[in-house]
Amino acid sequence: MLRTGAWVDAHCHLQDPRLRARARDILARATREGVVAISSCACTETEWADWPAFLAEVETPPVQLLPAFGVHPWYAGDVSPTYLSTLEDTLKLYPNASVGEIGLCKSKRGAAVPMTIQEARFREQLQLAGRLKRPVVVHCVGAYGKVLDIVNAASLARPVVLHSFSGAAEMVHSFCRLRGACVYFSINTKMFTHDKALKMLQVIPLDRLLLETDAPDQLPPQHLPGVTTNEPMLLPSAAAALATTLGISSKELAERTTANAFRAYGVETMQ
Repeated sequence: MLRTGAWVDAHCHLQDPRLRARARDILARATREGVVAISSCACTETEWADWPAFLAEVETPPVQLLPAFGVHPWYAGDVSPTYLSTLEDTLKLYPNASVGEIGLCKSKRGAAVPMTIQEARFREQLQLAGRLKRPVVVHCVGAYGKVLDIVNAASLARPVVLHSFSGAAEMVHSFCRLRGACVYFSINTKMFTHDKALKMLQVIPLDRLLLETDAPDQLPPQHLPGVTTNEPMLLPSAAAALATTLGISSKELAERTTANAFRAYGVETMQ
Protein backbone atom coordinates (compact mmCIF):
# COMPACT_ATOMS: atom_id res chain seq x y z
CA MET A 1 0.00 0.00 0.00
CA LEU A 2 1.16 3.53 -0.79
CA ARG A 3 1.01 6.05 1.98
CA THR A 4 -1.08 9.20 1.54
CA GLY A 5 0.84 11.91 -0.26
CA ALA A 6 3.35 9.54 -1.87
CA TRP A 7 4.93 10.92 -5.04
CA VAL A 8 7.03 9.50 -7.88
CA ASP A 9 9.58 11.56 -9.78
CA ALA A 10 9.06 9.98 -13.19
CA HIS A 11 12.25 11.30 -14.77
CA CYS A 12 15.57 12.75 -13.66
CA HIS A 13 19.34 12.26 -13.93
CA LEU A 14 20.87 11.37 -10.58
CA GLN A 15 24.25 10.56 -12.15
CA ASP A 16 24.64 14.11 -13.43
CA PRO A 17 27.74 15.71 -11.84
CA ARG A 18 25.56 18.48 -10.41
CA LEU A 19 23.74 15.88 -8.27
CA ARG A 20 26.15 12.96 -8.01
CA ALA A 21 28.31 14.19 -5.12
CA ARG A 22 25.20 14.95 -3.04
CA ALA A 23 23.10 11.99 -4.15
CA ARG A 24 22.64 10.43 -0.71
CA ASP A 25 21.47 13.73 0.79
CA ILE A 26 19.27 14.41 -2.24
CA LEU A 27 17.52 11.06 -1.86
CA ALA A 28 17.06 11.60 1.88
CA ARG A 29 15.50 15.02 1.28
CA ALA A 30 13.20 13.57 -1.37
CA THR A 31 12.02 10.92 1.09
CA ARG A 32 11.22 13.54 3.72
CA GLU A 33 9.02 15.34 1.18
CA GLY A 34 7.07 12.16 0.37
CA VAL A 35 8.85 10.97 -2.78
CA VAL A 36 8.78 7.15 -2.75
CA ALA A 37 10.29 6.31 -6.14
CA ILE A 38 12.52 7.99 -8.71
CA SER A 39 13.22 7.07 -12.32
CA SER A 40 16.79 8.01 -13.22
CA CYS A 41 18.08 7.83 -16.79
CA ALA A 42 21.59 6.82 -17.81
CA CYS A 43 21.93 8.24 -21.32
CA THR A 44 25.37 7.11 -22.54
CA GLU A 45 27.42 3.94 -22.52
CA THR A 46 29.66 5.52 -19.88
CA GLU A 47 26.69 6.16 -17.61
CA TRP A 48 25.41 2.60 -18.04
CA ALA A 49 28.77 1.22 -16.92
CA ASP A 50 28.81 3.67 -14.00
CA TRP A 51 25.41 2.68 -12.59
CA PRO A 52 26.76 -0.03 -10.22
CA ALA A 53 29.25 2.47 -8.77
CA PHE A 54 26.45 4.99 -8.28
CA LEU A 55 24.35 2.40 -6.45
CA ALA A 56 27.30 1.58 -4.21
CA GLU A 57 27.70 5.27 -3.35
CA VAL A 58 24.08 5.71 -2.29
CA GLU A 59 24.21 2.35 -0.45
CA THR A 60 20.64 1.41 0.53
CA PRO A 61 18.61 4.27 -0.96
CA PRO A 62 15.58 5.45 1.04
CA VAL A 63 13.50 5.58 -2.15
CA GLN A 64 12.88 3.02 -4.86
CA LEU A 65 15.21 3.67 -7.81
CA LEU A 66 13.87 2.83 -11.26
CA PRO A 67 16.78 2.96 -13.72
CA ALA A 68 16.54 3.54 -17.44
CA PHE A 69 19.36 2.87 -19.88
CA GLY A 70 19.55 4.15 -23.43
CA VAL A 71 21.32 6.45 -25.87
CA HIS A 72 19.95 9.99 -25.76
CA PRO A 73 19.48 11.50 -29.24
CA TRP A 74 22.17 14.09 -28.46
CA TYR A 75 24.69 11.26 -28.30
CA ALA A 76 23.28 9.10 -31.08
CA GLY A 77 26.32 9.75 -33.26
CA ASP A 78 28.83 8.76 -30.59
CA VAL A 79 27.97 5.13 -29.94
CA SER A 80 30.39 2.23 -30.11
CA PRO A 81 29.90 -0.56 -32.68
CA THR A 82 28.77 -2.86 -29.86
CA TYR A 83 26.50 -0.37 -28.08
CA LEU A 84 23.30 -2.31 -28.71
CA SER A 85 24.62 -5.59 -27.31
CA THR A 86 26.06 -3.68 -24.34
CA LEU A 87 22.67 -2.08 -23.77
CA GLU A 88 20.98 -5.47 -23.89
CA ASP A 89 23.46 -6.93 -21.40
CA THR A 90 22.94 -3.95 -19.08
CA LEU A 91 19.16 -4.23 -19.22
CA LYS A 92 19.32 -7.93 -18.41
CA LEU A 93 21.28 -7.11 -15.25
CA TYR A 94 18.41 -4.89 -14.05
CA PRO A 95 14.99 -6.51 -14.60
CA ASN A 96 13.19 -3.34 -13.43
CA ALA A 97 15.01 -1.09 -15.91
CA SER A 98 13.40 0.76 -18.80
CA VAL A 99 14.94 1.74 -22.13
CA GLY A 100 15.58 5.46 -22.23
CA GLU A 101 15.82 8.14 -22.66
CA ILE A 102 15.76 7.65 -26.40
CA GLY A 103 14.07 9.54 -29.20
CA LEU A 104 14.37 12.46 -31.60
CA CYS A 105 15.51 16.02 -30.93
CA LYS A 106 15.36 19.06 -33.20
CA SER A 107 16.62 21.51 -30.59
CA LYS A 108 19.76 23.52 -31.32
CA ARG A 109 21.87 20.90 -29.57
CA GLY A 110 20.03 18.00 -31.13
CA ALA A 111 20.41 19.46 -34.62
CA ALA A 112 24.13 18.69 -34.44
CA VAL A 113 23.23 15.01 -34.90
CA PRO A 114 21.76 14.18 -38.34
CA MET A 115 18.15 13.09 -38.09
CA THR A 116 18.91 9.93 -40.06
CA ILE A 117 21.30 8.85 -37.30
CA GLN A 118 18.86 9.80 -34.55
CA GLU A 119 16.10 7.80 -36.22
CA ALA A 120 18.32 4.76 -36.69
CA ARG A 121 19.32 4.70 -33.01
CA PHE A 122 15.71 5.28 -31.95
CA ARG A 123 14.38 2.40 -34.04
CA GLU A 124 17.14 0.04 -32.90
CA GLN A 125 16.51 0.71 -29.24
CA LEU A 126 12.74 0.46 -29.63
CA GLN A 127 13.20 -2.92 -31.26
CA LEU A 128 15.33 -4.04 -28.31
CA ALA A 129 12.75 -2.73 -25.84
CA GLY A 130 10.05 -4.66 -27.66
CA ARG A 131 12.05 -7.87 -27.67
CA LEU A 132 12.93 -7.59 -23.96
CA LYS A 133 9.42 -6.36 -23.09
CA ARG A 134 10.64 -3.22 -21.32
CA PRO A 135 8.98 0.18 -20.89
CA VAL A 136 10.41 3.02 -22.97
CA VAL A 137 11.25 6.61 -21.97
CA VAL A 138 11.13 8.99 -24.94
CA HIS A 139 12.82 12.35 -25.44
CA CYS A 140 11.15 14.40 -28.17
CA VAL A 141 11.68 18.01 -29.24
CA GLY A 142 10.00 19.24 -32.40
CA ALA A 143 9.33 15.80 -33.84
CA TYR A 144 6.16 14.44 -32.23
CA GLY A 145 4.61 13.39 -35.52
CA LYS A 146 7.67 11.36 -36.45
CA VAL A 147 7.93 9.84 -32.98
CA LEU A 148 4.26 8.87 -33.18
CA ASP A 149 4.83 7.08 -36.50
CA ILE A 150 7.96 5.27 -35.30
CA VAL A 151 6.41 4.16 -32.00
CA ASN A 152 3.28 3.01 -33.80
CA ALA A 153 5.36 0.90 -36.20
CA ALA A 154 7.36 -0.63 -33.35
CA SER A 155 4.36 -2.57 -31.98
CA LEU A 156 5.47 -2.24 -28.36
CA ALA A 157 3.72 -4.27 -25.69
CA ARG A 158 4.93 -2.24 -22.69
CA PRO A 159 4.21 1.39 -21.78
CA VAL A 160 5.87 4.42 -23.35
CA VAL A 161 6.66 7.51 -21.26
CA LEU A 162 6.87 10.79 -23.18
CA HIS A 163 9.23 12.71 -20.92
CA SER A 164 8.77 16.50 -20.55
CA PHE A 165 5.89 16.29 -22.99
CA SER A 166 5.20 19.60 -24.74
CA GLY A 167 3.15 18.55 -27.73
CA ALA A 168 -0.13 20.02 -28.88
CA ALA A 169 -3.50 18.77 -27.68
CA GLU A 170 -4.00 16.99 -31.01
CA MET A 171 -0.87 14.93 -30.36
CA VAL A 172 -2.24 13.85 -26.98
CA HIS A 173 -5.28 12.40 -28.71
CA SER A 174 -3.14 10.71 -31.37
CA PHE A 175 -0.82 9.06 -28.84
CA CYS A 176 -3.78 7.91 -26.74
CA ARG A 177 -5.23 6.17 -29.80
CA LEU A 178 -2.12 4.08 -30.44
CA ARG A 179 -2.70 0.34 -30.40
CA GLY A 180 -0.57 -1.83 -28.15
CA ALA A 181 1.66 0.44 -26.10
CA CYS A 182 -0.02 2.57 -23.44
CA VAL A 183 1.45 6.08 -23.66
CA TYR A 184 1.99 8.24 -20.57
CA PHE A 185 2.63 11.99 -20.64
CA SER A 186 5.23 13.17 -18.14
CA ILE A 187 5.21 16.87 -17.28
CA ASN A 188 8.20 18.55 -15.64
CA THR A 189 7.90 20.91 -12.70
CA LYS A 190 9.02 23.99 -14.64
CA MET A 191 6.10 23.54 -17.04
CA PHE A 192 3.45 23.60 -14.32
CA THR A 193 2.98 27.37 -14.66
CA HIS A 194 3.30 27.71 -18.46
CA ASP A 195 0.05 28.73 -20.16
CA LYS A 196 0.58 26.40 -23.13
CA ALA A 197 1.35 23.47 -20.85
CA LEU A 198 -1.66 24.19 -18.65
CA LYS A 199 -3.95 24.14 -21.69
CA MET A 200 -2.39 20.89 -22.86
CA LEU A 201 -2.84 19.40 -19.39
CA GLN A 202 -6.58 19.87 -19.68
CA VAL A 203 -6.70 17.20 -22.40
CA ILE A 204 -4.31 14.65 -20.87
CA PRO A 205 -6.38 11.91 -19.21
CA LEU A 206 -5.58 11.75 -15.51
CA ASP A 207 -4.83 8.04 -15.84
CA ARG A 208 -2.02 8.89 -18.31
CA LEU A 209 -0.38 11.77 -16.41
CA LEU A 210 3.06 11.54 -14.81
CA LEU A 211 5.08 14.18 -12.95
CA GLU A 212 8.83 14.66 -13.17
CA THR A 213 11.56 17.08 -12.18
CA ASP A 214 14.04 16.36 -15.00
CA ALA A 215 16.59 17.25 -12.32
CA PRO A 216 19.10 18.76 -12.25
CA ASP A 217 17.52 20.87 -15.02
CA GLN A 218 14.11 22.57 -15.19
CA LEU A 219 14.25 24.28 -11.77
CA PRO A 220 10.63 25.26 -11.00
CA PRO A 221 9.89 28.96 -10.42
CA GLN A 222 8.49 28.22 -6.95
CA HIS A 223 11.73 26.60 -5.75
CA LEU A 224 12.88 26.91 -2.16
CA PRO A 225 15.09 29.86 -1.13
CA GLY A 226 18.75 29.08 -1.66
CA VAL A 227 18.09 26.14 -3.99
CA THR A 228 19.81 26.67 -7.34
CA THR A 229 19.64 23.17 -8.83
CA ASN A 230 16.49 21.15 -9.36
CA GLU A 231 16.12 17.92 -7.38
CA PRO A 232 13.34 15.41 -6.61
CA MET A 233 12.36 16.94 -3.26
CA LEU A 234 10.88 19.93 -5.13
CA LEU A 235 8.28 17.83 -6.94
CA PRO A 236 5.54 17.77 -4.24
CA SER A 237 5.54 21.52 -3.57
CA ALA A 238 5.58 22.37 -7.28
CA ALA A 239 2.76 19.92 -7.92
CA ALA A 240 0.48 21.68 -5.44
CA ALA A 241 -0.08 24.51 -7.92
CA LEU A 242 -0.82 22.00 -10.66
CA ALA A 243 -3.44 20.28 -8.52
CA THR A 244 -5.23 23.59 -8.09
CA THR A 245 -5.20 24.15 -11.85
CA LEU A 246 -6.64 20.69 -12.46
CA GLY A 247 -9.32 21.23 -9.82
CA ILE A 248 -8.26 18.31 -7.63
CA SER A 249 -6.51 18.00 -4.29
CA SER A 250 -2.77 17.43 -3.96
CA LYS A 251 -3.63 14.11 -2.32
CA GLU A 252 -5.61 12.95 -5.35
CA LEU A 253 -2.92 14.16 -7.75
CA ALA A 254 -0.28 12.26 -5.78
CA GLU A 255 -2.36 9.09 -5.67
CA ARG A 256 -3.22 9.15 -9.36
CA THR A 257 0.21 10.04 -10.73
CA THR A 258 1.99 7.61 -8.42
CA ALA A 259 -0.31 4.77 -9.48
CA ASN A 260 0.27 5.79 -13.11
CA ALA A 261 4.04 5.79 -12.65
CA PHE A 262 4.00 2.34 -11.09
CA ARG A 263 1.97 1.03 -14.04
CA ALA A 264 4.19 2.79 -16.56
CA TYR A 265 7.40 1.40 -15.10
CA GLY A 266 6.02 -2.00 -14.20
CA VAL A 267 6.33 -1.63 -10.43
CA GLU A 268 3.98 -4.00 -8.63
CA THR A 269 4.92 -3.34 -5.00
CA MET A 270 7.02 -0.97 -2.95
CA GLN A 271 10.42 -2.27 -1.90
